[in-house]
Amino acid sequence: MIEIINSSSFDYNNINPNFIYNRMDLFANLFVILHIKNSNKEFYIEVKIEKKEALLGSWMMEISRSELKEISTFIFKHYEYVSVISFFFTITEDNFKLTKHYHVCLPKTYNELLSREPSNGRYNIKRKNKVARDFGRLDLIEYDGSIPQNIINQYFHLKKVTHNVDYSMPWEEYINKYHVTNAYVVFFGEEIGAIMLSCEQCPIVNLENFTFDTKFAKYSPGRIVYDMVLERLISKGKTIVYLGGGDYDYKKKYNSIINFTHEGKLYKSILIHIYNDIISFYNKHLLWRYKALK
Repeated sequence: MIEIINSSSFDYNNINPNFIYNRMDLFANLFVILHIKNSNKEFYIEVKIEKKEALLGSWMMEISRSELKEISTFIFKHYEYVSVISFFFTITEDNFKLTKHYHVCLPKTYNELLSREPSNGRYNIKRKNKVARDFGRLDLIEYDGSIPQNIINQYFHLKKVTHNVDYSMPWEEYINKYHVTNAYVVFFGEEIGAIMLSCEQCPIVNLENFTFDTKFAKYSPGRIVYDMVLERLISKGKTIVYLGGGDYDYKKKYNSIINFTHEGKLYKSILIHIYNDIISFYNKHLLWRYKALK
């Protein structure tokens, strides 16, 4: 059974996991809340609807193949203009694209976190002490809710250097698009050594991204900002931090948990599926050649 829930009277604590990309109500212009109940379980899921596409707020939810089929049938029936349904980092059967998702369960104290990797903890202390000696100070400055333009612009600059990423958007658009609420800036003396951005609207924190100044690379600024941010989140009483996918070494620290998840699209018809495959192939393999010839 699936039914649409009245959002005005809904208790959003029923969204589980309660995390920004499952909380369409916090950023979507049009969304619906679905209540799914069957013989095995009962759960709620928010769905963002934009033009012809629907996006499931199903990150880290366990949803069977049959439940996905039931949800998609319901959406296509009640929203006839929707032709494609997307989902990401969902725990479901393996006929979709396989992805990885890491998260860390935080203890009550930072010392407990360090005890998970004693040698790494001792090395972190030595690393921080060396920065303090060489630059006079090592500080973590947090911007909560009001992030200055120069911080995001510096993040853009550093990300371009470290990963050749060009966001090509105004700084405020970036904050809104990726739902960033907090910026953590590590200063090596008077200079910015690293920046980490997070989404903290919900009980579960999402570490959106981070970058660092390569001239400080020998001090491992990325690990420093990661550890300092985890320490700050523990002091706030946070218990779970989502790290997303990828295979970066830092995501495997502190007894992090890896889940094998899936992402994919559900189509209203086989013809729409074929059409979207053709468009995706063109955009990926042919569009850049066409632009090069212009």
